Amino acid sequence: MTTLRGYLSRRANGLYLLTYYEPVIELIGATQQKDVYAVPGDPLAFNNICEWAAERLWGVKDLPSLESVAVEFMGRMLQEM
Repeated sequence: MTTLRGYLSRRANGLYLLTYYEPVIELIGATQQKDVYAVPGDPLAFNNICEWAAERLWGVKDLPSLESVAVEFMGRMLQEM
């Protein structure tokens, strides 16, 4: 089984972003609003993870907007059924 470390971040829209590398906080286009983004080339970068999944997978609940926490996740290849 493989264990990976990554970052779970709360985006400005309230959903979560899972990245391998520490994400960056940047302005959205030409506005004054900020959001969390994966760095270019991030091999993981899962976007729009809902609160329900973040709470059940990592126990993260009510993470403030534009904040990140380090998380671990495990994976293994399943044999074909």
